[in-house]
Amino acid sequence: MFKALVNFCNAKDDESKMPYWKEMRRIALEYKVRVVDKEAVEYFDGWKNQVVRELAPMMPGATPGQIAKTCCNEITAAEVSKSLEFLTKAGFLKKGADGSYRQTEKNVAASKEGMAYAVHAMQHKMLQLADESIERFEPQERSVSSVTFTVNRECYERIVQEIDSFRRKIAAMPSEIEKADQIYHLNMQLFPLTWKLNKDEDK
Repeated sequence: MFKALVNFCNAKDDESKMPYWKEMRRIALEYKVRVVDKEAVEYFDGWKNQVVRELAPMMPGATPGQIAKTCCNEITAAEVSKSLEFLTKAGFLKKGADGSYRQTEKNVAASKEGMAYAVHAMQHKMLQLADESIERFEPQERSVSSVTFTVNRECYERIVQEIDSFRRKIAAMPSEIEKADQIYHLNMQLFPLTWKLNKDEDK
């Protein structure tokens, strides 16, 4: 376990971290060691668990195959079944006596390192899907835009605050509708295109 942990920490990117993370999980399960953030990492491993968690309560009585066919991106009925099993076992979903699912309010505590790795892996996949959406969907079915501008540190911090505020407002909007009929994902990116021109000014 320690060797895998060292290799995980020394790996340079998320892709190279993956085999060491899986090895740590395998060892932990084999020796019945509790991994605090195992559920959080598995939940954020790609897009499937997140979509199934949102979709299952919207489709009461649906089979895994029907749920799979509703997804824009490829997922099999077997993968849906596996996701539902995980989401129920981990407490992200609760299955009723009638076979329907509802979301729970359960929070999962995770270590900073494991959670950061999981979220980074998920973000990479979502950015890939966003890129593919430009060609896959008609303009009226997706919104993709960008803007390039100059900033300093103070302006950057203000923009980040506005993004945080905007994200919270967007996240609250679904609770205002009575019946949803589709699932969307919103990406927001703010990143540098140049290095700082006057690095000495920050010292």
